Amino acid sequence: MLTVFSITGWSVVFRLVNCFLVQTSFVPDEYWQSLEVSHYMVFDYGYLTWEWQTGLRGFAYPLFFATIYKILHFISSDSVILLIWFPRVMQTLLAAVADVKMYFFVQSMEHPDVAKWTYFCQLCSWFTWYCCTRTMTNTMETTLTTLALTYYPLPGSKTHHRAFTLVSSTLIDCLFYGKWTLVQYNFLRFNVLHGMAEFYGSHPWHWYLTQGFPAVIGPHLPLFLYGCVLASKRYRILLVTVVWTIVVYSFLSHKEFRFIYPVLPFCMVFCGLSLARLKSWRSAVACGLLVANLLPALYTGLVHQRGTLDVMSHLQKLCGLHSNATSTLTVPEVLFLMPCHSTPFYRYRPSLQSWI
Repeated sequence: MLTVFSITGWSVVFRLVNCFLVQTSFVPDEYWQSLEVSHYMVFDYGYLTWEWQTGLRGFAYPLFFATIYKILHFISSDSVILLIWFPRVMQTLLAAVADVKMYFFVQSMEHPDVAKWTYFCQLCSWFTWYCCTRTMTNTMETTLTTLALTYYPLPGSKTHHRAFTLVSSTLIDCLFYGKWTLVQYNFLRFNVLHGMAEFYGSHPWHWYLTQGFPAVIGPHLPLFLYGCVLASKRYRILLVTVVWTIVVYSFLSHKEFRFIYPVLPFCMVFCGLSLARLKSWRSAVACGLLVANLLPALYTGLVHQRGTLDVMSHLQKLCGLHSNATSTLTVPEVLFLMPCHSTPFYRYRPSLQSWI
């Protein structure tokens, strides 16, 4: 049986390695719905996308990173490198805490062997590796969902915490928008009732079943299906949550892989049950699972869509050379001909703040 100290230490080290080996971009929201907004909140300049002009986004998540930025600014340590990496490290530590909580949650319900293999499945999931250290709202949703398993099914805790979260986020939004704003309603009205999310693309109703979910769960899929057969009735609520989420999101025209990321930890419980049941084949299946996840994890983390981040570092160097080579206060101009908000921007200051 793993001790609290050993599993916590291993989780932190593993996720920190995970963090620094993910050097690619996934979606614009990991910058423009979090860190760029935090930068604007602290340094009082920057750019907010159109969603923030119409009250479609909440300030609670950016406020978390804004607090970090404010502390760095207060102690005069708001260098570019810290503005870029410190929020990701904090998100990484939260992911490590979620991994630990997942282990002890399963241990409280099953034999330690099941908890160990569930933990293994969680760590070797390629999509978790790809997403869990990114500053996306979906990442925080997944982390908080995993942490919430610790409190389920305590009587009355579910409703109480939901009500507290809703009230807190609403008050934060009203404070920063400067007026009464219910972001949840605005988001529902814009994306669901008016169907404006289709502007960003649409998929057939079966996309999550035929492409989205199989891609997200990846090589774990056979173990998940076998685990669904093996699982006792007490895990029915987890399976119902996974199915319900996929079904509900299937009704929406705009679909993305990351939308169903919050249910992935639930799936790992069923995968752990499967691996624990495989006695003679367990080691071979575990090795195969690790290798099958390692390849997409390294490719998506180090190769796929890294150009939008590399170009910002390159532009930083060019602007630094330009400012050092000229004595006049000329402002270099850069034109981005790219899809919607593909690159981060203001958090790469101070080199870039003078040439927007």
